[in-house]
Amino acid sequence: MPVASRTEPDWTPKQLELLNLLSDPDVWAVLAYGGSRSGKTRAICEWMVRVALYYPGIRMLAARFRRIDAQTSLWRETLLDEVLNSYPSTLYKLNRSDLRIEFGNGSEIWVDGMQERERVERILGRGLALIFLNEGSQIAYEAYTYARTRMSQLIPGWSHKIIVDENPPGPQHWTHRIFIDHLEPRDRRPLDPDRYRSLKINPTDNPHLPPQYLEQLADMPADDRARFLEGLFRAPAGAIYGRLLTDATWVTEVPGCEKYVVGVDLITYRGVLVGMRRVRQNDKPEWQVWCIDEIVMPPGAIARELDAAMHEAWYESYRYHAYIDHNLGEGGTREIRQSSLANKGAGSVEAGIATLQGVMERGLFHVHVNCATLRYEVENYRRDENQQIIKEDDHLCDALRYAVHSSTQVRRFRLA
Repeated sequence: MPVASRTEPDWTPKQLELLNLLSDPDVWAVLAYGGSRSGKTRAICEWMVRVALYYPGIRMLAARFRRIDAQTSLWRETLLDEVLNSYPSTLYKLNRSDLRIEFGNGSEIWVDGMQERERVERILGRGLALIFLNEGSQIAYEAYTYARTRMSQLIPGWSHKIIVDENPPGPQHWTHRIFIDHLEPRDRRPLDPDRYRSLKINPTDNPHLPPQYLEQLADMPADDRARFLEGLFRAPAGAIYGRLLTDATWVTEVPGCEKYVVGVDLITYRGVLVGMRRVRQNDKPEWQVWCIDEIVMPPGAIARELDAAMHEAWYESYRYHAYIDHNLGEGGTREIRQSSLANKGAGSVEAGIATLQGVMERGLFHVHVNCATLRYEVENYRRDENQQIIKEDDHLCDALRYAVHSSTQVRRFRLA
């Protein structure tokens, strides 16, 4: 791809391999993963500038989870300080308030944060030809799928592409599912490995790093060393349920149960159907939990549509009670029209998590393959370094907590 005359960067062999992979028109999506300071982001941003110069009018987005982080790392440290300063300033101008690079041929590179939904929707609403998600481990799968639906700009000779880079998170993360396992994260549908490609680039592949930097990475704790030096996918230290799940958790058949409950998330209108049956374990009665089915309503749905869908799909067969967030006020509780069935869930978030963890620890928690979205969320439900729950891709996890914790309490909170 010809560009303006300039000194070619001193690329490492791995960076050249990445540039060639990005330029393959048959590849739809690319994951560049590996340890810290290996040159992934630098090569991707350089390639985006070359694309902008070669394809007049093309629009691209480079994003992180938070805009402030995108402004610091992508905009200032990489694009401005490392990439654009080697190009003639006559080729582009900077819109610093919008974090946008405008090229003389009409091409644009926008920089933003996926957390700023209103701003990103404005950018995506124009239609894009390429999206780069930096530090994909911090970005929710819903944001990735939403971004993909907005790659609609038609550019002659161009094939749409989405790029992700990251220091690898746990093996349950959506990036591992898509680019390593080649499975759609929620329904386990196979993906074409020729379309979804990945490349590992580690600090040891970068000869420009000082030896002291590699020595410091080698001295880190085992989990951090595996991630930031060796570029390995490791289960996140903050996993809430992931370490309690086994192969026996996932089932294709569900036995008859004594009672059936539904947890409902009224933020996104999602419901999960749970069967519960009493068993004796160590000569004690225990509740065994079977997650039978789930309903995920499309964007724009309203509560009564979810209620009607649950009633049609489940009520005649299961005669369930529905539980919602115990913190919702009267306005929220009225959203579920089956008032004779809907109960306000009991207990706090932490109490509900403890209840589920106890069931899992005793090997009494099972999820049917119908619940692909729930499985994804349960595997990835986690805390940050401050022990705060990370609120992303967790709506069915919340619904599950309402159902199981509330139904195991003696007192039932009936809605009026």
